[in-house]
Amino acid sequence: MVKGRYKLLPGESIAFGYKSDLYRKISGWAHLFPYFLDNESLSVEALDSCTVAPLSSTDIKFGNQLAGRKQNQLLETKLASMHINCVTAGKLLMVVSANQQLHRETSSGNNSGTNLAGMALDSLSGNTADSTERPYIVTSRAASTPDICRNGNGDAIPYYDRIKLGNMSNSSTKETLYFNLCHNGNIKAGSYRGSIDVSFFLE
Repeated sequence: MVKGRYKLLPGESIAFGYKSDLYRKISGWAHLFPYFLDNESLSVEALDSCTVAPLSSTDIKFGNQLAGRKQNQLLETKLASMHINCVTAGKLLMVVSANQQLHRETSSGNNSGTNLAGMALDSLSGNTADSTERPYIVTSRAASTPDICRNGNGDAIPYYDRIKLGNMSNSSTKETLYFNLCHNGNIKAGSYRGSIDVSFFLE
C-alpha cells in the first residue's frame, strides 16, 4: 500500500458491529441493524512504519515500594533509549500503547476521571481488579518532576495518541523515553507487572 490518505468511493459505506447487533430476528425475519460509516465520516491514512532497535534493556524492573495510601506520588523513574530506522526522512510520529487497563478506568470503559496517560499494572497475586488500587506507569520524553503523576500533566504522553516528534533530516534517529512509576490511591501489597508498546511512523 502506498502512503497517503484513503476514503470510500461515493455511495460506498462500511457496516460494523457484532454479528448479533448487525442481524436480529424479528417475527422470524432477519433484519439488518448496522452502524454505518460513509465517505464523510471515515478516512484511512497509510503511513510508513519504522524499525526500532533497543539501546538499553527493555526489561525494566522497579525497586520495592511501600504499599498504602498516597496521592500523586512519583515512586521511581527508569529510562529506555532506542534507535529508530525509517525508509526515508520526514515527519516522525510516535504512538505509545498500553497493554493494561488505564488508571481509574472501569470495567465498562473510560470515565471522566480516567488518566489517559497512566497505565495501571496488573496484579500478579490477583489481590485487586480495581485500577485505583494498583501502581501505574506514566511515560514522558523528558526527565520528570513529581507532578508527572498528576492526571492532566502536560509532559505525560497519552496512550494511543499520535505524538508528533518533528522532522527527521535523515532516515534514522535516537529517542529516549522515561517510564515513571506512580502511586495514587490505596495500593495493595503484592507484585505487579505490565508492558507498553512503542511504535514510530513517518507522516
